[in-house]
Amino acid sequence: MSLPRLATYDAAHDMVTKPRKVDWLIDGVLECGGFGLLFGDPATGKSFLALDWACRIATGIEWRGRPVQRGTVLYVCGEGFGGIGRRLRAWSQQTGTSLDGAPLYISRYGENFLSDEMMEETVEEWRSAPSPIRLIVVDTMARATPGMNEDRANEIGKFVERCDDIRDTFPGAAILVLHHSPHSDKGRAKGSIALRGAVDFEAGLMTTSEEGVVKLTCTKLKDGEPFSDTFLRFQPIDLGNGITSAALVECEAPAPRSGKARKVKLSANDKLFLLALGIEPVDESKVRDAFLGRHPSGNRESAAKGYTRARRRGLQRGWFIGGRQDSDSLHRRDHAGSNGRPGRTGGQQIRFQCPATANTTGQTGQ
Repeated sequence: MSLPRLATYDAAHDMVTKPRKVDWLIDGVLECGGFGLLFGDPATGKSFLALDWACRIATGIEWRGRPVQRGTVLYVCGEGFGGIGRRLRAWSQQTGTSLDGAPLYISRYGENFLSDEMMEETVEEWRSAPSPIRLIVVDTMARATPGMNEDRANEIGKFVERCDDIRDTFPGAAILVLHHSPHSDKGRAKGSIALRGAVDFEAGLMTTSEEGVVKLTCTKLKDGEPFSDTFLRFQPIDLGNGITSAALVECEAPAPRSGKARKVKLSANDKLFLLALGIEPVDESKVRDAFLGRHPSGNRESAAKGYTRARRRGLQRGWFIGGRQDSDSLHRRDHAGSNGRPGRTGGQQIRFQCPATANTTGQTGQ
């Protein structure tokens, strides 16, 4: 059956019989013409990794055994321009690859992606770059979008629309945006989920138990299977004349964290609770009265809330045995139950042992 053609639509039958092959810029990572997001805390290596990818695309050498398509790379450097030269030299020295003649361009200043006038001038300048433009790196989104509220989907939408316009202007060019993680959740990028919904590829860099080693985790790959976690190490590079830098190199996963209990930072309420509890078994009412009497607020309602929070944390951390808040007495937990977990000691009265961190001086976190 013959169907009429629509100017800006494809017939489903044509799409099924002639499926589009994925055209990888970095095999299994980022497509040609794709939209990527790399997030992480400061100092986790976002710029190091983005420069690594940029250099490999500009020189045509593979990344971790994954082929790349060679072409021009434009690196919009919104921060840290002064150190980029050292990092590029360190990359060249570590890989043994010269950047002489490589079509990799680093901007001296950031670009305002929300300004029509500035981006019109920028795009016009980009037209002079050697073809094809394969990758445009935006480092970072915060620098490229001054004044934007990244928590609002409609404002993120304006930035996404700008990136779409650039990709339409330079067919086949991928855009990689560098962004930060929020304080509360290192497994995602800051701001509205609209950004994650718009990208084809997303990955995060996170610290590990070993200093100087980070983990690269692919959290989204629209047209492929996310690659497995990759561990990368900052390798110091001596550039001579007292100048040093570093390069990211692949390494083994760090050893698992020790099973020892981690040191707990006590809040002011925690310390006051431990002081009130003391080291001997004591009636709950006496602990509560001692806590309320010493609470600096002078407000009984506020002090009572502080006591409840501190008691709950203490119970969770295994400082003592005590079920309901109306129970008669509190006891510390035994340190070696038969199953390796803290357990009761037959119900006998036992001494409370404060954790090693339970000093009553110094700064505290609420």
